[in-house]
Amino acid sequence: MPSLADLERLKEILLIYELPRQDLALFGVLCPLCGKTDRIRQVELPHQVKEYHDIPRDVAEFYTYIYSACINNEQVMAVCKFCNTPLSLDQKGMKAHWLVDPSMIREESNED
Repeated sequence: MPSLADLERLKEILLIYELPRQDLALFGVLCPLCGKTDRIRQVELPHQVKEYHDIPRDVAEFYTYIYSACINNEQVMAVCKFCNTPLSLDQKGMKAHWLVDPSMIREESNED
């Protein structure tokens, strides 16, 4: 299960590398965080990200890790371009969900 820090890193990757690169809004899909219905975009599959020459290998591998840890065969990863929240998108019902249930996110330990 990805940590909160992993999800924050994913958000940064999506912003820094301007993912998704195809600007195709999925109208009518509701963001569970901000409620926007015109800002959801499907992000690239891991093999597509690996083909981008401007994305470092370690970043592409991390993206692949998050994708495989959070997305099943009936879903794709998406992002709300309004609040920059990574989401899972049910392809059959075209419904967006939290990428990871907030109650299941493991916090990083601050033990010294």
